[in-house]
Amino acid sequence: MSPVAFPPAPWHTHGRAFVAPYLVRVADLALPSGLEVAHPGPLTLGLLSYVVYEAPSPLLYDELIWMPAFVQDRRCGPRAKGWYVSVMYVNENTTLHAGREIWKLPKTLARFTNVGDELRVDADDGTSLALRMKAFGPTKTLRSSTSTLQAHDGETRCRFTASFRADVSAASMALSRFSSSHPPFMGLARARRAGPAVAQRHFESTMEAPVFLPRV
Repeated sequence: MSPVAFPPAPWHTHGRAFVAPYLVRVADLALPSGLEVAHPGPLTLGLLSYVVYEAPSPLLYDELIWMPAFVQDRRCGPRAKGWYVSVMYVNENTTLHAGREIWKLPKTLARFTNVGDELRVDADDGTSLALRMKAFGPTKTLRSSTSTLQAHDGETRCRFTASFRADVSAASMALSRFSSSHPPFMGLARARRAGPAVAQRHFESTMEAPVFLPRV
């Protein structure tokens, strides 16, 4: 039994977010055994995202997510595809346990501090970074969904889907400082921006219960 009580999936969440695309060197990726980049080549697309979960979400917290590649595990069938989350920082203990236990996400505690126009993130793994973010321009309402694929054990992969409705606009999102020796973050150290960022000025999302895919 978990030492921390948390709501069961699905979670119906609300909040706001920034997402920035990066070109990542495949040679810099540290993927679990069996996972591979779904679209092979020397470079792949990664996503850096900052999310604030607000009421009436089940839990209220900040989150920084690094997804360095869209991956697959061909041993687990055609459904075994999704974004691989290599780093996920949160500032709330209940979601730390829920993310690890429900969706097998590598959540780590961190401190999120606003200093002037910077958001500073200092994580328990020693990573320290700062972001500058700004939304601008008109908004447009979009509906979409995304999936992640995580290693559960040597034989099984954990996949879950989140569907969302969001009021989005153009944005700027830049790392103004980055210091880390955490291996899953190394792909970001030499990545380069792949285009403009997007702001989700408000979103409503459903994080579905996970599906576990064994080797076939």
